[in-house]
Amino acid sequence: MRWTCEVAYRRAVTELAFELGGGLKGLPLGLSKERVRAFFGNDHQQFRRSPDSNPTDYWAAAGVFAYYDGADFLEAMEFSSPSDPTLNGASLVRVSMGDAIERLRLLDPDLSVEPGGATSTKLGIGVWSSTGALDQLVMSAITFRPGYYE
Repeated sequence: MRWTCEVAYRRAVTELAFELGGGLKGLPLGLSKERVRAFFGNDHQQFRRSPDSNPTDYWAAAGVFAYYDGADFLEAMEFSSPSDPTLNGASLVRVSMGDAIERLRLLDPDLSVEPGGATSTKLGIGVWSSTGALDQLVMSAITFRPGYYE
């Protein structure tokens, strides 16, 4: 079945469940770019965040970014509105930074909290907001492979 942007939007809003250690249920990290595009659909934009970075796929209607390594294998995915990725059934984007940090810290007491965000290398999950204020809504959540931030 070929995913349309509309289906990708519905999937992004209703079925994106983070796996502990990185990836999504049904879309593990390490898949080829072609498999990721088949999952979300081909209505994406490709760009580079910097001149030296690998190409990134972006599905605007779904709020999904896919990041690939130099061999075009999925190494991270980032989610912003309107997507609603979950961890153990709880949203990580439609909550405050304080709530997201609390949920992540329950699973990883060594969670790294920095200005603007929090990252768990153990879980392969991070959250970000523009200010990092605990009452501000999370603006994006990321899932990533081991070593992604090293």
